Amino acid sequence: MNQPSQVTDAFDRVAARFVRQQEHGAFPGGQLVVMRDGQKLCDVAVGTARGYRGECEGVLVTPATRFQIMSASKPFVAFAIALLEDRGLIDPAAPVARYFPEFARHGKEAITVLDVLTHRSGLLLGELADAHELWPRWPAVMQAVAEARPELPRGRLAYSPAGFGWILAEIVHRVSGLSLQDYLLAALPPALAGIRFLDPSQAESVATSYWLGPDSLMLAGHNVAADFEEINNGLTCIEACVPGAGLLATAAELATFYDLLVSGGGGIISSATLQKYVTKQTAGFERQLKVPLTLGRGFGLGSLGPHAYGWWNTRPCFGHAGGFGVVAFADPRTRVAAAIVTNGHRGVMDMVKRFAPLGSSIRSAVRAGGGRGGDGYVRSKGHQP
Repeated sequence: MNQPSQVTDAFDRVAARFVRQQEHGAFPGGQLVVMRDGQKLCDVAVGTARGYRGECEGVLVTPATRFQIMSASKPFVAFAIALLEDRGLIDPAAPVARYFPEFARHGKEAITVLDVLTHRSGLLLGELADAHELWPRWPAVMQAVAEARPELPRGRLAYSPAGFGWILAEIVHRVSGLSLQDYLLAALPPALAGIRFLDPSQAESVATSYWLGPDSLMLAGHNVAADFEEINNGLTCIEACVPGAGLLATAAELATFYDLLVSGGGGIISSATLQKYVTKQTAGFERQLKVPLTLGRGFGLGSLGPHAYGWWNTRPCFGHAGGFGVVAFADPRTRVAAAIVTNGHRGVMDMVKRFAPLGSSIRSAVRAGGGRGGDGYVRSKGHQP
């Protein structure tokens, strides 16, 4: 166990706050990484990755531990669509059916790519969300998507937990001829070469996700609490590709992704195209989580009041949460990129309560000029492997 001899600057205080949360039981284990202009300002790994409930021999979190980041994967899917747009290969204002013709069935012919990106398609895919036996078979999933009927009128803001990724990933495949993962990995820098939407080989090394919240939490007509651990520790990690709700990554990889975006795209994508995705496209009261949302194209934007990105005035920030224990974002005003990845999940209010103070502390630390510029420290608690 290594830790600094004393708290010396603003980012030491950020790290200490994160460690205290873990010590007080907010989550079994996690990572926090902050970057700016390619430099790590803070890098923390703490707690238990696996074996929190004694279900297996304990394994501690390290900076290399990958987590199931759930819906924090949606910006990666959106970025693939942005690349296609930037290369002149798709028009987001066009119907999905232009690229995925079977999608036009049952009144879906007018739904556009942009509708899906901004969660205004009206297609929630509630029945498919419950048909777990289909998920490992991509053709069967696409058949179910094609046969699905919209649950809400087009234009109604309603978050699509899994449908977002299924539909957009199929567009990427139809247009590029590559899987979503292969298309992204061909474009992203080497530092992101380890991310995976599905990787059975990592089954024994990925941190276990734990549901620590109430017995019932409804989303898109589904009680996510009932099978949260089954889905996120098995199905979407090692059996099925669910692009908008499952990606294996470290906090360092997430922060690297947002550092790339907040720098203007790093030459991979034009800043003009990127801006369409990370700035406001729509806003309203979302009908699944029953919260106000401001969205870009596949990215969640901040707000004036409490948000997972900070307590106040995070409106220019863009990023996404995952499950209820992961958040990653960038702040264009300070050029900071941050990723907070944990394996404890309870619900929306708990997520904001945990992450808002960390987000505010991170943004304040950058404004204060804090940061060692090193690799931070690792502090682990739990059963030694």
